[in-house]
Amino acid sequence: GGGSNAFTLDHVGPLRLWRGTSASIARDVPFSCLYWALFERLKACIAARHYAGHGTAPKPSLRPDTSMVVAAAAAAVAAVPTTPMDVIKTRMQVLDAAAPTTSVSSVGHGLYRSGGVRNLFLGVLPRVSKVAPSCAIVMGVYETCKAQCERWRGREHGVRDAV
Repeated sequence: GGGSNAFTLDHVGPLRLWRGTSASIARDVPFSCLYWALFERLKACIAARHYAGHGTAPKPSLRPDTSMVVAAAAAAVAAVPTTPMDVIKTRMQVLDAAAPTTSVSSVGHGLYRSGGVRNLFLGVLPRVSKVAPSCAIVMGVYETCKAQCERWRGREHGVRDAV
């Protein structure tokens, strides 16, 4: 076969395709923790403002457009501190196919030694520019589908306006 994946499979085996998985996990778990904590906190703050003086909503709900803005903000913030692991993951994935497997810490140390903290944040703006709209789209679609499902099944406890 042709292409870089064929070279990888033919010469170093299919396990090479998993290079960087540990760095991906080390990036994605903290990102998700930060993202969801920020998203829920921002959502609660917006709902509290909306419902101030009008009673409280048992479970704040956001309109899809509001949800998209909140998701983009939460993702942009969560993407910054997790960028070093994204840089390490990418570096691990693009290493020469014949290079020995290297650890997250050895790649991280090498990046730091060669350019300091700045090297660990290479590409932070493109990362934020990709992650924020991606999360916004996901949450917008989710909230739209959720609202449609609620309309289809009817509301058991009365109509509740989304913020």
